[in-house]
Amino acid sequence: MTRAGDTPESRFEAHDASAGRRTSGLVRFQDRSARILITSGGIAVVLAMLGICVFLVVSAAPLFVGGEVKGQTATFGLDGRAPAWITINPAFGRFITLDDDGVFRARSLDTGELLATSPALQNASVPGLIRSEAGTGWVTLTLDDGSFVLSRPEFGWEPAAEDAETDAGSYSERMDDGSVRLWTLGVERLGPFDEIPEASAVDVRGMSKRSHRIAAVTPDGLRTGTIRKRGGLGIGGARYSVGLDSESHEVDQDAIAFATGSGDWALVIENGRRIRAIALGSDADERTGGPAAELGGEATAAAMALGSETLLIGDGTGLLTGWTPAGIAAGTGPTFSRSFGDSSIVSVRPGDRDRTIAVGTADGTAVLYNTLSDKVIARISPDEVAEVAGEPTLALAAASPASDVALLTGAGGSASVFEIEPGHTGSSFKALFGKVKYEGYDTPEYVYQSTGLGGTEPKFSLVPLIFGTIKATVVAMLFAVPLGVLAAIYSSEFLGHGVRKYFKPTIELMASLPSVVLGFMAAMVVAPFVRDHLPAVLVVGATGPLAVVLTAHAWRMIPRDRRMAMGAAVQFGVIVFAAGLGVLLAVAGGGVVERVLFSPDDGGPASIRGWLNGDFGSAMPGWVVVLLLPVTGVLLLTDSTVLSPFWRRLSGHSSGLASNVWEFIRLMANLTAAFGATLALASLLQAAGFDPRDSVFGQFSQRNTLVVGLIMGIAVIPIIYTISEDAIRSVPDSLRSASLGVGATPWQTAVRVVLPVAGSGVFSACMIGLGRAVGETMIVLMATGNTPEMSWNIFSGFRTLAANIAVELPEAPRGGTHYRVLFLCGLVLFAMTLVINTTAEIVRQHFRKRNASL
Repeated sequence: MTRAGDTPESRFEAHDASAGRRTSGLVRFQDRSARILITSGGIAVVLAMLGICVFLVVSAAPLFVGGEVKGQTATFGLDGRAPAWITINPAFGRFITLDDDGVFRARSLDTGELLATSPALQNASVPGLIRSEAGTGWVTLTLDDGSFVLSRPEFGWEPAAEDAETDAGSYSERMDDGSVRLWTLGVERLGPFDEIPEASAVDVRGMSKRSHRIAAVTPDGLRTGTIRKRGGLGIGGARYSVGLDSESHEVDQDAIAFATGSGDWALVIENGRRIRAIALGSDADERTGGPAAELGGEATAAAMALGSETLLIGDGTGLLTGWTPAGIAAGTGPTFSRSFGDSSIVSVRPGDRDRTIAVGTADGTAVLYNTLSDKVIARISPDEVAEVAGEPTLALAAASPASDVALLTGAGGSASVFEIEPGHTGSSFKALFGKVKYEGYDTPEYVYQSTGLGGTEPKFSLVPLIFGTIKATVVAMLFAVPLGVLAAIYSSEFLGHGVRKYFKPTIELMASLPSVVLGFMAAMVVAPFVRDHLPAVLVVGATGPLAVVLTAHAWRMIPRDRRMAMGAAVQFGVIVFAAGLGVLLAVAGGGVVERVLFSPDDGGPASIRGWLNGDFGSAMPGWVVVLLLPVTGVLLLTDSTVLSPFWRRLSGHSSGLASNVWEFIRLMANLTAAFGATLALASLLQAAGFDPRDSVFGQFSQRNTLVVGLIMGIAVIPIIYTISEDAIRSVPDSLRSASLGVGATPWQTAVRVVLPVAGSGVFSACMIGLGRAVGETMIVLMATGNTPEMSWNIFSGFRTLAANIAVELPEAPRGGTHYRVLFLCGLVLFAMTLVINTTAEIVRQHFRKRNASL
């Protein structure tokens, strides 16, 4: 018994003294050094893992933190003018306003100094209603006579001398390198267009396209049309013409109309309290806008968000909501709703780069809010606005494209500039792990798209990547676990020592194959082979086990004495022969199965890929392929556990050749019953309207999940096999002898005695293999299409967390949102591996305690 205070060293010295010997100082020094070295190494490993975890957490944490207001940088007057529209360019230290006199004015962000002016209109001085399209710089001005003009300010520059002359539309600036630039404020104009007489407000969308959609409220109702660009080459340049749709839509005279960027819908606010979606275009009759939706309060500000598919409405209660045509038509309400206090919203200015919105309220509060992440980036209180602007009423709030500068203007013509630290505006737990209603999507979805396309924002939902990681792991483990564990059972319990000493090292040698080599083989060899021999690949899952079972029955027909005399090498050769027979049957039977199950009704050539792509055929053949193996397994298990007494009575406890014949009859009966049950279940599923092409099957892609599962399974099998085999061989031989002594067969002993005792080790092997599959990178990267999609189709691609990091980290700007999202991918992968390893250890300890008394 160990006494309190004993140490390994003291016990060692006591034992040495009792034996009459003295341990040399060198041995004691080596013992202490080894103990210190091992302990230090263990602590270093733990600290390294904790350090990696802390680093990942620190790198990803800013994604979930909002921005802050650094402070006021300037306040100045705007010559008593209240701007109707603002665009900010912090990179060049200026902003441009469109004032109530119809003039674009460029001013300094630091001092408010007037830099250049240019009229928005050529033949008119005072604009009517102004609309703008986020992200394009275009503004639409509706004049008093109902005509409208589109204008866009833009700066051009050229090198200039120190004393270059300037006029009202230009200014000179000395750059950091000492050179001088002459900046000229120009205005690109389209129009005026007068094809919509007496229009009270014209809205134009789709300015980034060749044709632009129009919506306008007139005394005759809502009129819609298109501005088309014609020509563009030769003398005269491009010409623009307006084509009106023949049909008008009845709306209230005080309605406010907006066109969507797609041109398929018009969104109309009537009486300030309800919103309608009106279908446009040639297929409008096939779509319905549904009933009008009621707003929570009277609309006081409205604008189309970036992408021009969502209408932002601020009301008199301080509530900001986002409305899409699909949401109105389906009656689901707004896509988001956010309250900014009890004061009325007076301005809504969408961002030009992302889904950040500058919201101004009547009490002087200004808020930068991102609708994608539902995150308040910055809030400027009424006291701050009043202090710097000198006015209690906020006229307009605008933000720079990067949301790092906020410009607030008062109703009396004053302005204040604030510096903002926006953080990562589009990221939050909701945006990263929840369903999000993206611009242009009808419903909230999980989407990963790190690069914004077509004026849309990047999408960083990690759910498709997590799904892809799980999908790849599940398919690989379905392939690796049965083969690895069964191989371990066979080599430990049945294979002779003479063969085993070569067999085990050969399997373990497979673990040394680099992942990049396996990935290369998957992409260049396996994927084309699966493409060219898809029926045989699918059929081998059935013919392989069938060939092994039939060969086993044939082997049992040989007298026992002759079988035992053949030795383990011959037995191993028979198994190899059985596996080869299964492959040959698959090659020969693949075409037959394809012709029987996957032939079109019109007599065309059979094609399993055509069936997968949905070109023809019913759901039943697919269900037969999916259900055959599971149903067969269930029936065989039921037969062995429930029907064994029935078969023993039927066979009359026969032995020898007669027993083998009865076993063969039993096998054939089970296989026949399994095939019949499979056909029955397939018919029921088809009658119920279920189609496997909507789940486990689908359109065929050459680099797909099946290929990854096969190759990744090969990478994982050596790990599962080696650990499982060691765990099985560590089971005491006394348990085997006891089981065999009471009449159990070697197979019954292996499955019912040895395997349960070694369960903790086998489970740990599977969990370690699972962790290996979760973190696999190169095989997945090279053998799939690497598309982040969410589908269980085994013939489609996917993207995993590890592969995503490998692909995108070199292109991610350091410190940016994309960069930190990739570190979050690493943190999620770290957490998944930690959960797997912890679960494995808990289960292993449970089995170990249960088997400790054996």
